[in-house]
Amino acid sequence: MIREEHIEELIPSSNYGSREGEEPRLIVIHSTRSGKLWTPDEELHSTMNWFRNPASQRSAHFIVGYEGEWIYCVPWDKEAYHAEELNSYSIGLEFVQPTPVYEYSDIQIRRGAEATIWLCGLFDIPKRRLASDFGIVSGIVGHESTDQGQGDGKSDPGDLFPWAKFMRLVQGNPVITLGEPDTSGIETAWARINKAIAVLEGRE
Repeated sequence: MIREEHIEELIPSSNYGSREGEEPRLIVIHSTRSGKLWTPDEELHSTMNWFRNPASQRSAHFIVGYEGEWIYCVPWDKEAYHAEELNSYSIGLEFVQPTPVYEYSDIQIRRGAEATIWLCGLFDIPKRRLASDFGIVSGIVGHESTDQGQGDGKSDPGDLFPWAKFMRLVQGNPVITLGEPDTSGIETAWARINKAIAVLEGRE
């Protein structure tokens, strides 16, 4: 079940742009990897601050914290700055991982899968993992597997990301039973976020 306390953070990032008429059709999985020997909570807040900083020109649509927190950063109808030429038609999902050798938590993977299920339903994105973004550009892909990621030497989310488990959860494989996720909290939270962004942009 999605708990309301997991939808407590809104960090409207100024680092976003227009999708230029494109619809999201790709979910790109990232990990934060500051490289600092921080706790997951310190890593989370460092990432939030980085996405808030206009000078960074970096953002993702949301972050999945180590304890399963969902941190919303950029509206779905805007492009976040996370994967260069893929930005206009992708959604960036960032998992907190301080270093490449830091293991992901079970609740983090489960919460990330819940979010992915909801996004695939919302944007009619196939629940399939792509080996790359070449040719078929609709599905779920790791940053390291994209042409942009490979060109820039990216390695996230890395070998420790449990792709088999994550995709079983996303695809609803009966080997792992979660029941039907309650996604009503997402819509409630996003309504609050849209209102806050409208106030920040002077539209309300």
